[in-house]
Amino acid sequence: MSQDHEQPYAVRVWKAYRELAERYRTPDVPIHAIHGRVGGSIHELHAFLRAESLAHRAVATTGEPTLAGDAARQSALTLPGEKDTFLNIKLIEPPPMTHQQPNQAESPVEEYERLLRRISELRYPERTPELQTRIERTVARKVQEFTQERQAKRYEASLRRQLAERHPKLTPEQARHYEQRIARLVEEYRQDQVQRHQQQAQMPAPARTQEQGRGIDR
Repeated sequence: MSQDHEQPYAVRVWKAYRELAERYRTPDVPIHAIHGRVGGSIHELHAFLRAESLAHRAVATTGEPTLAGDAARQSALTLPGEKDTFLNIKLIEPPPMTHQQPNQAESPVEEYERLLRRISELRYPERTPELQTRIERTVARKVQEFTQERQAKRYEASLRRQLAERHPKLTPEQARHYEQRIARLVEEYRQDQVQRHQQQAQMPAPARTQEQGRGIDR
């Protein structure tokens, strides 16, 4: 048995993802490529990625279905409640069992920024001062978007916890109502976060503000 296969499955997937993200120079990695690195059953990989997506540690993206080959289509991921199939995955936070790896001191945001910078180094090994400025702006923007998305996912998770605690038994009609309400509240939260960031960027000495959002029943 190889040393890789002696590692926990989550560690192997995360390692394969990071290597492929640097190789492809994008955080959105084809699922079939990860499966090729990790091996084993595609159903096992799908179960893992589905769990990570539901835990808000991963974001599945559709990719380019019209350009996908047979391997990519056969490895496409489905998610509960979603009609689309997903060809790519973006792992935004290591699963708990990988926290003892060498980069354990890094937060998910720091690791994402490091990955972006590594990708930019591979893509643009020689840079002018103007290009370096554009790269820094792009990295800052993507890190900000990444941070805001994590905050929105945490807010959505808190709404779902409130819903489960306050309304453990819902009729199908009530469940649809609350799903629509959650989607609306999360979208409003995202818009508020964008506006708050824009306002803070215009202030000479921005004050730190506390995250706020409306509850599920308000």
